[in-house]
Amino acid sequence: MYHLVFSTLSAVTAYQTVQLFASDMSGAAEDVRKWHEIFAGCTLGLLIVTASIRTYYCYTNDCGKFKWLSIVRYSLATLSIPVTGYLGGTLVYSYMMPL
Repeated sequence: MYHLVFSTLSAVTAYQTVQLFASDMSGAAEDVRKWHEIFAGCTLGLLIVTASIRTYYCYTNDCGKFKWLSIVRYSLATLSIPVTGYLGGTLVYSYMMPL
């Protein structure tokens, strides 16, 4: 369970870092950035909700409760991570790096 909480805290840190250092974009880059932000927000939301629920139930010694629902949420977050990474890579290599 501790690795799930640590990964959630790492995702929160990454999301906040981008909020601090991201620059304004326009055109096609702005469209890609918006989708990247949407997928990152969905991933972060899934991780926070699921980690909170799992931590609460494990703290109350009832880790088996809602286990399958947690697995489904973490699976959705796992599917969202590569899409977020692909969009982030597209932003960097297609719009921010000089050719």
